[in-house]
Amino acid sequence: MSLLLDAIQDYGIVTLDLKGMILTWNTGAERCSGFRREEMVGRHFRYFFPEEHVFATPNQPLDIASSTGRFETLCWQRRRDDSRFWARFTLTPIRLGPEIAAFAGVTRDLSDRLTRDEALDRAEARLQDERDRLRVTLRSIGDGVISIDASGNVLFLNPVAEAMTGWNLEDAFGRPAAKIFHLGKTEDGLPQQHPVEACLSTGTVQHIREGSSMLSRNGHMWAIEDSVSPIFDRKGVINGAVLVFQDVTHMRQVQTELRHQMLHDALTGLPNRKQLEISLRDAISDAENRSVEHALSFLDLDRFKIINDTAGHAVGDLFLRSVTNAIRRCLRDSDLVARLGGDEFAILLFDCKLDEANALLKRVAECIARIQFRWEGHVYQSTVSIGVATINANTGSASHVMKQADVACYSAKRAGRNRVTLYCPGQAGGDENHRELHMAAEIGEALAGNRFVLFAQKILPLGPDTHTYCEILLRMVDHDGSFISPSAFIPAAERYDLMLEVDRWVLREILGRLGSELMLHPNLVLSINLSAHSLNDPGFLAFFLDLLTLSGVPSSRLILEITETALINNLATASTVVEQLRLLGCRVALDDFGAGLSSFSYLRSFRVDLIKIEGRFVRNMLENPVDLTIVRSINQIAHELHTVAEFVEDQDTADMLKTLGIDFGQGYALGRPEPIMDLLNRPNA
Repeated sequence: MSLLLDAIQDYGIVTLDLKGMILTWNTGAERCSGFRREEMVGRHFRYFFPEEHVFATPNQPLDIASSTGRFETLCWQRRRDDSRFWARFTLTPIRLGPEIAAFAGVTRDLSDRLTRDEALDRAEARLQDERDRLRVTLRSIGDGVISIDASGNVLFLNPVAEAMTGWNLEDAFGRPAAKIFHLGKTEDGLPQQHPVEACLSTGTVQHIREGSSMLSRNGHMWAIEDSVSPIFDRKGVINGAVLVFQDVTHMRQVQTELRHQMLHDALTGLPNRKQLEISLRDAISDAENRSVEHALSFLDLDRFKIINDTAGHAVGDLFLRSVTNAIRRCLRDSDLVARLGGDEFAILLFDCKLDEANALLKRVAECIARIQFRWEGHVYQSTVSIGVATINANTGSASHVMKQADVACYSAKRAGRNRVTLYCPGQAGGDENHRELHMAAEIGEALAGNRFVLFAQKILPLGPDTHTYCEILLRMVDHDGSFISPSAFIPAAERYDLMLEVDRWVLREILGRLGSELMLHPNLVLSINLSAHSLNDPGFLAFFLDLLTLSGVPSSRLILEITETALINNLATASTVVEQLRLLGCRVALDDFGAGLSSFSYLRSFRVDLIKIEGRFVRNMLENPVDLTIVRSINQIAHELHTVAEFVEDQDTADMLKTLGIDFGQGYALGRPEPIMDLLNRPNA
């Protein structure tokens, strides 16, 4: 792509994001302005214009291009040495479906020639008495110019117009302009009125539709842009028009390449998620209109991370290309394969019922499982988990069917991987299973879209010589902006192996994004929950240490909470991680203590700093003597450690805990959770 842009030396070509910031700057732009690529990328395009060349607003060209499809002006532009050059600047939107994704700007240096407007001004001023001078002027213009009489017949063509249309002036004179300037089909294939006819009938300036082309007399097709301006006599009667057009083949090619790049994956050449969403909306519309069925499937390679970690990402990329080729070989020409990112693919099967899709995708899974990718004496293999959802007249939105396919893919992984699972809400497992699968898909979307929010709840001292600290709590933000509590999404995250990603998101927020804020509150101690997935992940300690080092936050200000069940799941690994965390200087709290029958025995196996008593014992201890005895016993046995009572929901409970000698209390009676930024914005946090 960059080679194509740089090869166009006569045009300065740039791409802009939706705010007008420069994304790319080709060699032609460097040549005409003197500004190097690294000097301009990231600047606002307004920097390219002299100070006195002021638009109505900084983004006026973007607004006009968005609403009309094109912005064009003749203006001065600045060079790096503060000199100026006279140029034509054109701005057009780059669309992905109906949406504008970027803008393409083209600068053409006109310093050594007359501009089109100058030529048209002279033609209009001296039309009656300076015919000869007009012809000389028109011949010097780099655009094609055709002069037309009031009947729509050709009076004059300049050399550029002759070359592009294939007609010389002698043969074209007196013929209808529509025959000389013969429009081909637009990119959308829709008919359009000839701009000369429209101009003469309305008396207004006309432009051809974006994406139009002109067919020359010798059969050559030119990508063009044009305008037709009416000419009035002194009485205000139209006595002709001037058609001015230019070859934009190179610019059209650049736009096509940019659009292709935005809709396709660079590694595999497959359509990307954006293109899939566009095609999926078309498929849903087709299913509604024709009452047919299509199918959407999501594919996730099983344990592909092992290939990347052991052989490197370069080998992983080659393996992904092999998978791409295997998928294509199994499918029909009409089917669409897309890469969603990483090791995730999608397949859109047209005119395909669910049972047919099942059989077809099983062949895909078999083909992928048979891949034996050899590299430096090693053989790498992977299987795939596939989820399938049907598309019919009742499907609804694209996001809905994508979520169904995603849920089915999660279900395939949960069932043991290397299989195809159909989305069937009524199948064995019931609605509860599918609600959990839906929640797992929502968690994945929330991680990708950064739809989590951190809260903090104070843990207050109940005895002397202790200090307040805060537990970090997590909330997921729903699509309507409401909060989803951890009790609603944590079970699904644990079941579908998402807790490691959730833990890492929390740590990145605390030690990465908020690290500098924490340094402003040197007395603030935070308690962060860690799941069993993090304890069992071989890369967790290195990940945590890197974050801690970069943040500058002292390890003594962190308490890491580990649940009793997390310890039970893998005693050897958990013991090692706990010891390493304490060696780093962090304190460790054992959460939900008392939930297991062997709780007390763990105190001999694990060196922890705090014990958090299971909240259900605390909540009812004033009414239930057994619960009160359990709380008292835990505190007595763990007397060398700090003890924390959860679910302190009234003052009477807090007073009883203080009498028992419990060190800390946590609950609504002592402090409700609040957004962490509210806490950090207070000077005495």
